[in-house]
Amino acid sequence: MVKNVIDVYCVKCDVLKNNNRRVEYKKKQSEIAKKLIYYMINKKNPIYNKENLSIQIGKYGKPYIDHFFFNVAHSGDWVVGAIANNNIGIDIEKHKKRDFDICKSFFSKNEQKYIITCSDVFKGFYDVWVAKESYMKAIGMGFYKDMISFELDFLYENWRVSSNNKYVIQSIDIDPSYSCAVCSIDKTMGVITYLEINEVEGCCDSLL
Repeated sequence: MVKNVIDVYCVKCDVLKNNNRRVEYKKKQSEIAKKLIYYMINKKNPIYNKENLSIQIGKYGKPYIDHFFFNVAHSGDWVVGAIANNNIGIDIEKHKKRDFDICKSFFSKNEQKYIITCSDVFKGFYDVWVAKESYMKAIGMGFYKDMISFELDFLYENWRVSSNNKYVIQSIDIDPSYSCAVCSIDKTMGVITYLEINEVEGCCDSLL
C-alpha cells in the first residue's frame, strides 16, 4: 500500500434494520463501526493480530496505534472509516431539514454566506458541518474544540482551515442524501472501498 495515502471504507447498514428497533439498530451500527477500525488496521498492515495490536487513546479520547491513525463515523444507514499515516478525521451526516438559526452558534459569517449561496442550502449546511467536524476529529479534539472557534477557507479547491491550512479537507460522494468529508495532512486520496457487513465481521473474527 502506498505510503501517505488516505484509505476510506464505507459500509451500508440498512439490512440491520430488519426487526430491530431504532436503539438496537444504532447499537449494532456502533458495533460495526468498531469492527471497521480493526478491518482498516488489518488492511493497512496485515501483521497486526489480536496478540500484537495495541490501540492507544489520546488526550481527548481519540484512539490510535503507532505509525498510523484512523477514524470512524456513522449516520443514517452508513458507517465510514478512514486510515492514514498522519492525523485523520472523517465525518458523515444524513441530510435533514434544519432550523438555520443554529448556524449562528457553529458557523462564521463567511460560512453562513457560503451556505445561503448553495443551490441546495441543506446540503450546503451539512457540507460545512462535516468539513468542520472532520477537522476537529483530525486534530484529536472532537467537540472539546468549539466549532465556532475556527473558520473554513473556501478559496482552495479542497477546503482548509484559515488558522491551520496544513490540513486538507476533501469531500466524499458516498450517497446523494449524505454529506461526508475527510481531513488530514495527507493529501492523496486512495480508493474508496465499499464493504458488505459480513466482510467486516469476517475479518474481525481473527482480530477480536
